Amino acid sequence: PMPSPEETDEIGDLTDSYNYMARQINNLMDQQKKQSEELRQAEFKSLQAQINPHFLYNTMEMINWMAQQGRIKETNQAIQSLSRFYKLTLSRKKTISSIAEELEQVTIYAQLQNMRFENGIDFVVDVPDELTEYQIPRLTLQPIVENAILHGILEKGTHRGTIVITGWLEDQ
Repeated sequence: PMPSPEETDEIGDLTDSYNYMARQINNLMDQQKKQSEELRQAEFKSLQAQINPHFLYNTMEMINWMAQQGRIKETNQAIQSLSRFYKLTLSRKKTISSIAEELEQVTIYAQLQNMRFENGIDFVVDVPDELTEYQIPRLTLQPIVENAILHGILEKGTHRGTIVITGWLEDQ
């Protein structure tokens, strides 16, 4: 907006009209920005809600099966891992996390899947320590690893395979 006119002539009226229009445009842009952020948050929450209910169900079934077999140490480890996985996945309201947090979450995911699939998944993380504090969107790695397991390793006759996560710094 321009400074308010001291005169109430035609130029003053035009300036007032221009200022009104500028305020309206700014308000509309602010509303659009807010709605965009709300939509992004809703989409993110929807993605979080999808963190495969089948994964939770199947993992709980595995834990139940191990408990019935008296495999107390493995049952305890699975429960602790599942608890930590969901703590990392669902407890924070931020949509950004460090690479270290994402790697921890996806490593636990792979460990739990390995318990289900008889250690058929070799999971390798090759990310330099200096990169682990960089920020990335949450849930970046987990869907990729999940797809690698479901549509790569499990579709092979042997149900065995390797997943490698590699990171490097390029042009800062």
